[in-house]
Amino acid sequence: MHDYSIDRHPKEKIIFFMSYLVIILAPQINNLFNWLHTSFKFKIDSAFTIPLISIPIFSLFFGIYWLFDNVLWKFSILRKFLLVPDLNGEWEITGKTIYNEGKESQIDWNASLIITQSWSKISIILAAKASISESFSASMIKKEGVGYLLNYAYKNTPSIESIGLQSHQGIAFITFEPECVSGNGEYFTDHNRQTSGKMTWRKKIGSK
Repeated sequence: MHDYSIDRHPKEKIIFFMSYLVIILAPQINNLFNWLHTSFKFKIDSAFTIPLISIPIFSLFFGIYWLFDNVLWKFSILRKFLLVPDLNGEWEITGKTIYNEGKESQIDWNASLIITQSWSKISIILAAKASISESFSASMIKKEGVGYLLNYAYKNTPSIESIGLQSHQGIAFITFEPECVSGNGEYFTDHNRQTSGKMTWRKKIGSK
């Protein structure tokens, strides 16, 4: 998985809130350790006091971050504030190559695609009959009244059996309707492939 950017996303404010929450909870953790020390009369040298208190505090921040990054951001009420869709799951792709090596073409193709996404990272893997494409950068934009726009760059690796196909890179632009169960867009490849075309994405029923 790799990082992705989100337009108008309040990431700094969220990190600040997490830090503030840790600051609020830290004294409570300190009090808990002091209570345990007093109640059970632990004979711990003062040199060990700081590590015993500090480790839970740092762990608390990473625990809160992990929880938000992997679970909390998926709640619809939070995603409205975050301006980010949840695209996790399996997708069925119907594509059409319109230009091939600079010449008009009409080649239909199908593929399956899996998106693995957290609040901070994403992975987009498309598996076609002759090759596999994997994203290495991405960005998202919420378009009012339309839905969401996903832009991503990918590297395509042909299968061993695909004689004549070259590894190449490309970019894709997919616009999703607000519910993010379908999308339409275009793709363009580099000079090694020189193709462009259209894609329709449909999320598989029950896929998460």
